[in-house]
Amino acid sequence: MKLEAGRIIGITGPITEQMASDVNGLLMELCLIDKKKPIYFMIDTPGGDVYAALAMCDMIKALNIHAVGICLGKVMSAGNLILSVMKERYTFPNVTFMVHNVLTEVPPTYTDPWKIRDSMDNTIEQNETFVKMVAGISCLSIEQMRELFRKETYFTAKEAIKYKMVKPLKGHLNVVGNKDEIGKISFIH
Repeated sequence: MKLEAGRIIGITGPITEQMASDVNGLLMELCLIDKKKPIYFMIDTPGGDVYAALAMCDMIKALNIHAVGICLGKVMSAGNLILSVMKERYTFPNVTFMVHNVLTEVPPTYTDPWKIRDSMDNTIEQNETFVKMVAGISCLSIEQMRELFRKETYFTAKEAIKYKMVKPLKGHLNVVGNKDEIGKISFIH
């Protein structure tokens, strides 16, 4: 697979609001340069802020880019949300995937039971969105995916391939570009 040096974005480490801001800014810049060329996302994340992941997902979908996800290391939690909006998804053989229900914390200042209920309702709604997004890229039903989320399931690259979430990465990665573009490989963490 050929990767163009100036069109590689690394999603590495915990997903944060700052990461979402940086990635979204870079996506808009790359679209101004050439919207038709693929953008390659090297995804290696333990997950993180669901809202930040959704912000990146929304931008990728809104820009209607040809996003290619390449999984390495780990794709866990909210990392699967980002993977779910990729038009193509590949994995290295030793990647660990993990899905789980959305976690929520009720702030100690919430003493009103209605506020607590609203917070929990929002978490349940977010979780269902998350389940549907990840189920949508797999051969599993929503009910089967919901069960994997409920159990906080870790699975291998082989299992992710079996679930049809990703395809195996075959051959070698070839980064192409001129020497000026090599510094434009963006690993954001």
